Amino acid sequence: MNRIGLIVVAVIAVCALGLQGYQYQQGREYQRDLARELSALRAELQTVKEDNERLRQELAELQGKDLDTLVDDASEALVTGWNSMLTVLENELRKAEQALRDKRQQDESRSPK
Repeated sequence: MNRIGLIVVAVIAVCALGLQGYQYQQGREYQRDLARELSALRAELQTVKEDNERLRQELAELQGKDLDTLVDDASEALVTGWNSMLTVLENELRKAEQALRDKRQQDESRSPK
């Protein structure tokens, strides 16, 4: 009985050591996963900090401009846009007028005299 008892104790000890080894391996994998996740979170946090700083700078620039400057900038953009549109419209009207003249000349050359 003494020998069987030693074998049972040895089997239990081997099983306990195997279980501890397995738990140790699982713990190491868990730590590696946590380290990777922590690294990813740190990179994301750095990106958020950079975006936040950029937005703060933009806000400071906007706050530095007074309302009159903003209105002047908007007015200038509006006038420039209208000017461009009118220039394009004028060019298109000239093309249409020329096309009408050409058509009249063609019609006059075709019609009997």
